[in-house]
Parts: sequence; C-alpha cells; structure tokens
Amino acid sequence: MKLYELSVKRPVAVCMAVLIFVVLGAYSLSMMKLELMPEMELSMAIVYTSYANVSSEEVENLITKPVESAISTVSGISTITSQSSEGTSMVLAQFGADVDMDKAIADMESALDLYGAMIPSDAEDPMVLKMDTTMLPSMMFSVGFEGYDPVQTKKFVEENLSNKLEAVAGVASVDVAGAKDRIIEVEIDPDKLFGYNMNVSSIAGSLAAQNLNLPAGATEQNGKDMSVRATGKFASVEEIGMVPLVSSTGQVMYLKDVATVRDTYADVSTYARLNKEDALAITITAESDANTVEVVESVVSVLETLKKQYPKFTYNITMEQASYITDAIDSVTSSAIIGGVLAVIILLLFLGNVRTSLSIGVSMPISIIVTFIAMFFADMSLNVVSLGGLALGVGMLVDNSVVLLENIFRRRKQLGENAETSAISGSREVVGAIIASVLTTCIVYVPILFIDNMMSEMFKQLAFAIIFSQAASLITAFMLLPMLSCKNKDGEKSNEKLAFILKPFEKFMDKAYASYEKALRGCLKRKKRVVVVTMCLFVAALVVIVSVGMSLMPESDEGSISVSISLPGGSQLEDTNRITLQAEDLILSHSDVETAFSSVGGASILGGGADSSSITVTLKEDRKKSTDDVEQELRLMLNGIPGATFELSSNGSGMNMSTNELSIQFTGSDEEALRAYVLAAQDIMAQVEGVTEVSNSYSETKTEAKIVIDTAKAARYGMNTSSVASAVKTTLDGMTAAKYAEGSSEYDIRIVYPDNYVKDFDAIVSIPVKTATGQWITLGDIATVAKSEGSATLTRVDQRRVVTVTAKLYGTDIGTAAAEFEEKLKLLPNPGNVAVEESGTYEIMMDAMKSLFTAILLGILLMYMVMAAQFESLLQPLLVLGTLPLALIGVALALLITGSSLSVVSCVGILMLIGIVVNNAILLIEFIHTTKEEHPEYSMDDRVVQAGKIRMRPILMTSFTSILGFMPMAFSTASGSEMMRPLAIVLVGGLFVSTLLTLLFIPVIYAGVEGRRERKKKLETEN
Repeated sequence: MKLYELSVKRPVAVCMAVLIFVVLGAYSLSMMKLELMPEMELSMAIVYTSYANVSSEEVENLITKPVESAISTVSGISTITSQSSEGTSMVLAQFGADVDMDKAIADMESALDLYGAMIPSDAEDPMVLKMDTTMLPSMMFSVGFEGYDPVQTKKFVEENLSNKLEAVAGVASVDVAGAKDRIIEVEIDPDKLFGYNMNVSSIAGSLAAQNLNLPAGATEQNGKDMSVRATGKFASVEEIGMVPLVSSTGQVMYLKDVATVRDTYADVSTYARLNKEDALAITITAESDANTVEVVESVVSVLETLKKQYPKFTYNITMEQASYITDAIDSVTSSAIIGGVLAVIILLLFLGNVRTSLSIGVSMPISIIVTFIAMFFADMSLNVVSLGGLALGVGMLVDNSVVLLENIFRRRKQLGENAETSAISGSREVVGAIIASVLTTCIVYVPILFIDNMMSEMFKQLAFAIIFSQAASLITAFMLLPMLSCKNKDGEKSNEKLAFILKPFEKFMDKAYASYEKALRGCLKRKKRVVVVTMCLFVAALVVIVSVGMSLMPESDEGSISVSISLPGGSQLEDTNRITLQAEDLILSHSDVETAFSSVGGASILGGGADSSSITVTLKEDRKKSTDDVEQELRLMLNGIPGATFELSSNGSGMNMSTNELSIQFTGSDEEALRAYVLAAQDIMAQVEGVTEVSNSYSETKTEAKIVIDTAKAARYGMNTSSVASAVKTTLDGMTAAKYAEGSSEYDIRIVYPDNYVKDFDAIVSIPVKTATGQWITLGDIATVAKSEGSATLTRVDQRRVVTVTAKLYGTDIGTAAAEFEEKLKLLPNPGNVAVEESGTYEIMMDAMKSLFTAILLGILLMYMVMAAQFESLLQPLLVLGTLPLALIGVALALLITGSSLSVVSCVGILMLIGIVVNNAILLIEFIHTTKEEHPEYSMDDRVVQAGKIRMRPILMTSFTSILGFMPMAFSTASGSEMMRPLAIVLVGGLFVSTLLTLLFIPVIYAGVEGRRERKKKLETEN
C-alpha cells in the first residue's frame, strides 16, 4: 500500500505515526547542542617549544628547524609556518580538510620523539596542540572582594572559587591573572658565599634534602607495630633560615648566615584592570564538545552562589559567548516563524480557504520537527548555520503540499471524483513530479559535501539541514495532506468571512492574468528582441557582480573590540603599563564604550610578554554606531599615543577570523633585495583606499647581550660553553630549590642574587663562576660580553624565509583592496627573485570561492542529468536552465540595492537558487506539454499562453511563499543575523526577478526552439 493510500484508508494510524515523529523530533531537539557556529576542525596543529632567554636566531636554529624537519615527514601536511621569537618556537602545521587530526597529532608526536636528540636538553619538551574554534575563551570576568587587595583576592579565589569552576561540566581550563604570586625568596650574600667557598647548587641541594618527610622504618611498643617517620618539611618561613650548610672545608653554618630569607612576592609579570581599577581576571575555556551556553550559565550560577555566601565578593562579566549565541539563535528562530506565518498568509490569499491554507501550513512545523530527528542522528548542533538552513527553507516546505493539494482539488472539481478517490488519484498523478522537484532542489547541495576546505565544513550543516527538511516535507505531504483533503469538503470554496480581503485580491489577480497574457503575446511576437534584452541584462548583471567586490564572511556586530598594544622589543613592563593606561583613558572617553578590560604583560602560547598588552572593549547596547565605526574612531584616537603600535579588531565569538584583514606574502633568496621590495610594497599598500594599520613581519630588532667564550682560557679551568652558560643562567635567573607548603597551597623557594648582580649589564663580566677544580673566577676571566642586535621574530613558510605585509580594512572589502593593490604593485619593478602570493584571509577566501564556483558548475550538471531523466529529453533541460541567467540578474540587483559584496555566504545562496528557480520552469514546460496533448489544435503561441495563464497561479504561490520565507532574515537587524543575511538577500532578489522573468522568457525560448523543431519535422514529413 502506497503512503498516500495509507493516509486516506488508515487516518488514525497515520495521525499516530505523525505524533510519534513529532515526539521523537521534540526529544531530539532537546538533546542537541546549542552553539553559535558548527563545530569545525581547523585541520591545524601547533608545536610549541619554550627555550627561555634564548635569542630568536638560536631558537630558529636549535628548535624550529629540527621541529620543521621532524613534522615534515608526517603525511597530509599542506603548509608549515613557523615563528621563532626570543625564548619560544611556534610551528603551525596546516593539514588537508579530510585528514584525521587525532591520528595526525599522534604522528607528529611520534616524529618529534625520533628527533628528540636534536633538541637541546635544557629546552622544554615540544607540546603538540590541535587548533580548533574551542580554543577561544568562552567567558572572561573580573572578581573582587571588598577590603581585599588583588593578592588577598587571588588567595580567596584559589581557595574558594577555582576548584568549583574547574568542576563545572564542560569547563576545560580556568586561568587566573592580575595579581602577584607569593614566593619565599632566599637572597644570597655573594661575598659570604664565596668566603665559605660554596655555590648556589650546594645551597639548593641542602634545602631540597631538608624539606622532606620520609619513612624511617618501623618499631614496636606494647606489642604493637609502629611506623617511624622523619619529618623535615618546613613548618614556618623562619625554619628555612635554620637549614644547616656545610662548607667545602667542613665548616657548619646556617642558611641565614649566608643569605636573607624573605616571605615576599614575585616580580609583577601582569597587570589586570577593569575601567582603570585593579582587578583579578579569570578566563574560562570550554571543552570542545561542551555546550557553551550551558557552561556559561553554570559558571554564573557558581558565581551567584559564592556571592550569596560571601556578600563582599563581587564579579563583573567582561565577555561571554552565551548571550550572543542565544540572541543569534533566537533571531534565526523568529525569522523562521515570521517567514512561516507570511507564507501561510500568501497561501490564504491565493487559495481563499482557511482550512486548506492551514492544512498546508501545518505541514511546515511538522516537517521542521521531523528534520530534527535526522539532524540529531547526523550529530549536528543547533547553530546559526543549521537553523538558518531551516529558516531559509521554511517557505519552500509548502511547495510540495501546494502542488499536491491543488491537483487533488482540481480532480475533484473538474473530474467530479469523490474525496477519497481524488486524494489517492491526485497524489498518484503528481508523486513523480514532486519527487523530481525535491531531487532538483537537493541535488545542487551534493557538491558541497565533497569540497575539501574549511568553508565547506561550515556549510555542510546548512546543506544537510535543507536536504533533511525537504525529505521531511515530502514524507509529511504524502502522509498528511491526502487525509486532510478528505476531511475538507469545500477546499475550493472561498471563505465568505474573508471576502473583504479575498475579493480585492481576486480582482487584482484577474487584472494581473490579463496583463500577463498581453505581455506574453507581445514577447512571443518579438522573440529575438526579448532574448537580446535578456542577455544584455545578464551581461550587465555579471559586470555588477564582479564590481561589488568580494569578502570572506559577513562582519558580525557583537559590540566588542580587541585592542592589541605592542612596544619595541625589550620594553619593560612598567613602560607597557604606562602606555596602556593612556590608551584606557582615551578608550573610556568614547561615548559608546561601556567597559575596558586590560591585561598587561604575561607571555602566553600565542605570544606576548612584558612589551605587549591587550584591552577588551565592550560597547553599549544602545549605541547608534556600528562596531566597525567605533573601531575606526578608536583607531584614530589611539594613533596619537607615541611609542607603541596599536592593532584593533572586532571580537568574534565564532570563527575568530579577521574578515577585514588583507595579507600578502613575499619570498626571495636575496635578503637585501627582498627587504627593499617589501618596504616599497608596504608603501603601495598604504595608498590603497580603505586600508589602515599597514605593517610587515620584519620585526623590530632587539638588543641582546652576547657572551663570547675564549675556549682556550675556559679549557684551562676545566670549563666549557655548557658549564659557563649554566653558571651565568643561575646567577641571572635564580633557581627554584624547593616548595614551601602552607595549608593546601605550595609556594616556590627561590634562590636569587642581589639586584646589583643581575640588573646591570656592565656587572655581567663580574659574575663569579666556580671552576671544576673549585676555584672562583669571574666571567670576564674567560669570556667577553658585548651587545648585539637581532630580530625579535623570524618567520618561515614551508622551511623558507617569508615576509608578510598586512593591513586592516575599513569601508572597503578584501577583494576590492586586493585587486587595487595588485594593480599598483605591477608598476613596482620586481628584482626578479621575489615571489608574491596571497595569504591569510584572502587566500582562504579565494580557495573557498574557487571551490564554490566549482560546486555551482557541478550542481548545474547534476541537475541537468536529473531533469534529462525526468523529461526523457536532452534538449528540454537546457531550456529549463535558461532560468539561471535570470536568477543572476536578480542577484546582481539585490547586491547593488543593499550595497553588499559577494561573499562565500552569497555564493552558497547562488547555489541554493539553482535548485529553486528551475522548479518554476519545470512546472511551466510540463503543462505546455499537457496543453499540447489536450488541445492539439492550438498553435504554438496559443499553447504557450494557455499554459502560462494556468500555471501562473501555482508558480506565483510557491515562489512568493519561498520569498516571504526568506525576507525576515534578509531584513533582520537583530544580533546574530549578520551571518545568514547575505544568503537571504541573494535568494530574495534572485527568486523574485527570476520568477517574473521566467513567466515571459521561458515561454519565448520554448516557443522559439520547439516551434523551429516542429516546423522542421513538418517539412521532413511533407517531403
């Protein structure tokens, strides 16, 4: 028994089956993860290695190059990029999108293990980290405690808050910054130390050996076993000074005799402030499979609970993704609901019957709920892209129902069939056409599933959402509508109560039908002119599309700006803090700024140190200016502060990709020629309209002290480079000898030299060094110390030195800026050995555009094959494809009117259009064939006009329901709607124009081609 037969003969069973689907769909919806964007594996991995206080050149030679050589053997790597800075090496490996990243990470770790001997032993082991979008913080907030300074607040947080936050389900890490760390400092007296012929290593050994609790065997008492334990752990700071030391001559003394023990704090390495007030900053990062909204809500719950327990505790959230995610999801959801309501209103106007309109309208929510079942089992999440696919497709969900019900009621009215017979026969008659229509709509998304880049990873969920919803609408239509049509005895009758609306609309449509017939007959008399005008419009549309510019993704206005501040290499933390305070003053003076959260200093895995800081700026919700406008105003204000470089960017909760940044790479074998060419290219980049913050990756030089060891002199004392470097490092950096435990906390016990030994460059030559024979000498006896200049950062791509010129954009798009730069760069003489290629966002955009254009061509080919099978003709599908140029005319018009650029999202919209616009042409051509069979006496023009008049109503009905389904998103200004708006704009413009032109152009093309073929066939028959 067919599904539509079952619908008519077993209505109760069908209703229960539909309810089962609804219940399962609702449950699937409740189980799905909520996030802003689809989870994307970036196919990137970082190898991070720390080699403290080593110059960038040495880091490159000793760490970076061996790491590059090691991981280059791993299969699947497409690009290796490295940055070598003082003390750190960072190597980024880019893989193909189809690579299993877990296996790739394991292969990288194995390769690095094999090369372990090539990496210096005193460097930290390389860490391999997989890059993904979840590495971005999910939440940042500051905390305080009334009456406490930051140090006391930090202790309170560590004892009362940190463990609770780490226990929250889905939290990956909790980072606390902005206060000093307590340490036990042992400052030695060098004169006394040398007088007793002792060194730091012996003191450290004595501290470590004393600060222990160790088992010492067992004994008995009163017939019972008793364990013996020797306790030496320091119970107080005073006890540390009483640690006994033994000199080389056997003399015994105490640590306090040669050093001063202080309970103090480590040097400040970071500052954190909220609106210029000292604060403690806490950053929360969620796990990759966690629900960000739930994580943020749980963290806020923990904070509120702690606030109730300790009324003096306060917190201030400076950044969290949950609000933007929920706003974005709510925006998309409301667009879907409004679109669905508008579609039902259109149906009511055309059909004139409330029950019939509601019968079709009820299929929309049911189809969407059923779609959630497939989405759940496909491991999809609820995000802007997947829900955007449903919202955009909501108007298309009624197309199958409209065609089905119209055919059922047509048979009932024209052929006089009863309700059950018309329901079954009417369904049987259109089942093939509806399935073919769904196939042509869905087949265009198949190429997206095969594209191998990051953009396709995101839009696969949109493709699946539309494919699943179309399949659900197909099932829902044949399960529900035949049954509902049987219950609706007057489906063709207009509701008298709505006559005041329906009658004027009917009169308007009657005039439209008459005008259409007149226009179509006029076009049929001027076929060549119509074709030429249409082709001219198509060419003009191509020109417009090329001229509107290109961008990767639409900018999201999240009301948050990141300000990165960089001082010359080697700048001290206090200088960085001073300039950051100046920047805070200017930023907070802006009328649209709500808060400014500063983090000064603090090296991290992504770089930074005492010479850098960042400010997270949160804008007011009731501002009238966009985030981009405020960003540009702040940029101009901050440029007035001398001595630092400022980089501003709009914060993104999703992909965190700089869509307003242009990067160009330069490579060459001649370093001097490359530098001259890059600097000239940078000047050219600065002349491009809309370009700001132009910079290159030639980092500033950094002064460093170089110790040149006289190997002959060192050998006489039994010393070598390693032992000398170790002795100097201990003197300058100190060393952690043990841990002091107090309660549940542990603090470093650090041995340090007085400041006059380590803070003065001229005093380095006087550093005392103990030789292998126990003799004391100074560093100057075996080495010379001089200053030298070296690059702060060295960059390589695929093991070649590269230089990158980067610029931020304002008031222009990346495609226009890149094209203008390339044109101007052609005028600059190239020394011949400098290669220029796009990189960063521009490279990703061009790769994505090429892939999508390929997908569009492949989608057209696949759709042609489906239609050829449907029509059993190779020619007629070509006629149907004539709607595609018409759609592009609408696309160009929509982009021009809205001032939008062509983005990756817009291209996905064009791909969607391909599957939608052809349905009207299919519907029209099929009925022309039907008219020919029913009225063979009609001329070609009469046949085409008759078919156009009859099919005009369902074509307008299905098209306008789709258009109205797209419009809420196309015109939405709600937070989070920016992502899908370009796609909706393209769909509205393309479908509206193509629908109107299809009713004229396709009949003209059909009449011309088929008329010529019939005349030729007639002549052959006569001859």
